[in-house]
Formats: sequence, C-alpha cells, structure tokens
Amino acid sequence: MTISPIMLFNYFIGDGYVCRRRGRLDDVGIAECDIEKTKIVKQLECLGIYCTVHKKHIYIKARGRDKFFQYICEIPYFIPKCYYYKFPKEFIFYNKMWALMEKYKSLSINKPE
Repeated sequence: MTISPIMLFNYFIGDGYVCRRRGRLDDVGIAECDIEKTKIVKQLECLGIYCTVHKKHIYIKARGRDKFFQYICEIPYFIPKCYYYKFPKEFIFYNKMWALMEKYKSLSINKPE
C-alpha cells in the first residue's frame, strides 16, 4: 500500500498535531495504528520527509515539516475552515491555490472543432 497525499491528509486531520515551542512551529505528530509504521516511514523518507516512529505515533521532524505540509496540501479539495488551526497559514493559502487549479482543470470544456 502506497501512502497518498489524501490518506496522509486524513491521518493528520484525524489525530495529527503540530508541536509549538516558544512561538514557533516544530515537529508534527500523526497518530496512526492501522498500517505498518515502517512502511509509511520508508515512503515518507523517499519523499524527503524526515520522520521517526515512537509508540503509536509517527513524528515528522522540524526539518521535514514544510515538505510534509506541501505534500498533504497538494490535493484537489479545500481544507475545511474548522481545521485551519492545524495548518500553518502559508499552506492554507497554498492548498486554496492548488485546489482552484484542479477545479478549473476539471471544468475545462473542449471546444468543438
């Protein structure tokens, strides 16, 4: 099973969180129990997202945080407003732009020849 941006997005929305220390964003935690953690960690590392496993959580290290949010925000759906608090502001904007581009691609109508 390969991990997709939508699957990872749903894991993060469900039980994920961002550690905030001294007013700055640090590690990201994702609670997950369904899939073998080692497979997910290997797939994330292949994407350049640095992470570790501790107990039942996957932790995205601070240096892989931006890459993680970029990956999960590249979905054709808008982040629901009630979950904005979980995301850095720049990635909410990034997701809006990405979702709009995907929406307009799907709405493109071929002109008759």
